[in-house]
Amino acid sequence: MDWKRCLQYSIKETEVNEKLQDTMQKLLQTGVDKRETDREAKLKETLASLKRIFPGENGISFGVDLVRGAWPRRDPLQADCPQI
Repeated sequence: MDWKRCLQYSIKETEVNEKLQDTMQKLLQTGVDKRETDREAKLKETLASLKRIFPGENGISFGVDLVRGAWPRRDPLQADCPQI
C-alpha cells in the first residue's frame, strides 16, 4: 500500500469516528431527556395522588412541609373538635 492510500484510509477513519461520536452523544442525550421526562411524570402523578389524599393542602407549602415532615398540619383526631 502506498502512502496516499494510507492517508485516505486514515482520513476516512477519522470522519467515521467523528460521526460515531456525534451519534453516541445524541443517543446519550436522548436517554437523559427520557429519564428526566419519566421523572417529571412520576412527580406529577405522586403530587396528584397526595392532593387527592389531602385535598385541603395546596401551594408551595404543600411540597415544603412534606419534605420537612411537618405535614399534614391538622391533627386528624381533633379535626371535628370545636376550637376553644
